Amino acid sequence: MEGGNGVQRDLGRHDAQIEALAQDVAEIKRAQAEQSAKIDDVLLTLSAAKGGWKTILLVSGIASTVVEGLDLLFSTIGFHFHK
Repeated sequence: MEGGNGVQRDLGRHDAQIEALAQDVAEIKRAQAEQSAKIDDVLLTLSAAKGGWKTILLVSGIASTVVEGLDLLFSTIGFHFHK
């Protein structure tokens, strides 16, 4: 009957290994869900920032155009900013 005890012992060890693997898989899934949530937050932030950059570029482009227009206007009437 020694063989029966060895089989029981092996089954017990395998059950423990399966339980440990199941816990590891559960931990991996939890960590993966956390990382997915963090990535979603980063993507949301980048999406919001994209509109801000467009606004900054638009305002700077308009300002540059206005300054160049004023420079052209003043240079035609004889006033120069640069010597």
